[in-house]
Amino acid sequence: SGGQQMWNFNRETQYYLVKAELTSEFNNNHQIKFGFEGRLNNLKMHEFEVLPDQEPHYAPITSFQNNIYEVEPIEMSGYFQDKMEFEDLVVNAGLRFDYFDPAYNVPVDFSRPELSDREPAEPTYQFSPRLGLAFPISETGVVHVSYGHFFQIPNYFYLYTNPQFNIDPLQSSVSPPPSSLKNTVGNANLEPQQTTIYELGIQQQLGGIYGVSLTVFFKDIRNLIGTEVFRTLEGIQFARYINRDFAYVRGATLDFERRYAQNFAMNINYTYQIAMGTASDPNNAFLDAQADKETEKQLVPLNWDRRHQINLSLRLGDPKDYVISFIGRYGSGLPYTQASRVIQPLLENGGRKPDEYTLDIFANKRFIWDRTSVSFFVKIYNVFDRLNEVNVFSDTGRASYSTEPLYAGGDRPRGLNTLDDYFIRPDFYSSPRRILVGFEVGF
Repeated sequence: SGGQQMWNFNRETQYYLVKAELTSEFNNNHQIKFGFEGRLNNLKMHEFEVLPDQEPHYAPITSFQNNIYEVEPIEMSGYFQDKMEFEDLVVNAGLRFDYFDPAYNVPVDFSRPELSDREPAEPTYQFSPRLGLAFPISETGVVHVSYGHFFQIPNYFYLYTNPQFNIDPLQSSVSPPPSSLKNTVGNANLEPQQTTIYELGIQQQLGGIYGVSLTVFFKDIRNLIGTEVFRTLEGIQFARYINRDFAYVRGATLDFERRYAQNFAMNINYTYQIAMGTASDPNNAFLDAQADKETEKQLVPLNWDRRHQINLSLRLGDPKDYVISFIGRYGSGLPYTQASRVIQPLLENGGRKPDEYTLDIFANKRFIWDRTSVSFFVKIYNVFDRLNEVNVFSDTGRASYSTEPLYAGGDRPRGLNTLDDYFIRPDFYSSPRRILVGFEVGF
C-alpha cells in the first residue's frame, strides 16, 4: 500500500525459574503430590515514532510517541494433591496457591494521569481448590466428576501499555477517529482472570477394542478485561484497562474410539460448545465512547465461539513395517462483527465466517538392516489445498471480496496497487498445502 512504518519496537524478555516437585506413594490408598514454582521476569521495552520533519528525529520521552519501561514482575505458585484409591472410588483432591506481583505503579489522579502521583500496584493471590471423583457403574463403565478453580495472570500488554500514562493532546473528544486507540493506558492493578470449571462424564467400553465417552462441561469466567473511559481536565478522552466483563462456556464432547487391532485404529470426536460473554474486544467501551455510543451490557458470542467441531483420525498398517495416518478436522465458522452503512456497527460478533475443514496425511515406511533402522516419511498438510477463510471483510463476511470503497473520490486506490490487488489478502486464509519428505535413522 506504499509508505513506511514509522514506529520502532525493541523488546527483550528474560526470566529466572525455580521449580520443585515431589510424588510419593504414601501407602496403598494414597498418592501424594506437591510442588512449588517461582518465576522472576525481566521485561524491557522501548517504542518510539520517527518524526522525519523534526529535530531530534524521534519524540521526547515525555510524549505518548515514546514509551519505555523495565519491569520485574514476580509469579509464584504451589500445590498439594492427594490421589485416594479405594475399591469402588478414586478421589483426586488438591489445593493450589497462586501469587502475582506486577512490580509497577498506577496514577492516583486520573484527571491528569501523566502528572499524578503514583502508588504501587497491589499483588494478587488466590487459593484454588480442585476435586475429581471417578467410580464404576458397571464392569466396563466409569463415571467421573470434576470441579476446580483456576487463576490466569493478565496478558502483560494490558498491564504496561503506555507506561508513562501520556495522553495525546490532539485526540480530543470532538470527532475523534473511531479506530484510534492511542489514548489507552495500562493498569498494573488488573485482577487475574478467574475460571470455575464443572465437568461430568461417562466412559463405557464396548466389547474388547471399542469405547465411547460423553463429557458435559461448564465454565464460568470472571474478571475479563474491558475499558473504563476517563476525561482529562482539558476534556480529552482516554481509556484504562479494568476488569469489567464476564463470560460462560458450556458444551459437550462425544468421543468414539477403536483401539489398535488388525492393523487398524480410529478415533472420532464431536464437540458442541457455546461461548458467550459481555464483550470479546477489551477496547469496546472506549470505541463506543469515541463514537458517542452508549455501551450495552449484553451477552455476545466470544471470538472463539465455535459451535461445532469434529476431529477424525485413522491409522492403518503395522508399526514394524509401514503406517498411514489420516487426520481430518471440521469446524463451524467463528463469529465476526458485521459492518453497516451507518456510523454504528451492528451487534458485536453477530455474523459467522465460513466453515473450516482440512485433511492431513502422514505415511511412514520402515526398513531394518541388522541393528539399524531407516524410516522414510511423507507428511502432507492440507491435502486438498483448502482455502479456509480465517479472516473476512466485515461488510461481506468473505475473504475474497468487499463492497466497501477504499477512499472517497478519485478513480484508483491510494498507494501502489490497483483495486483488485488490494483485495488479494493471503493473510485472510489458512496455510496452503505443504509437503514434507524425509527420513530418520536409528541405531
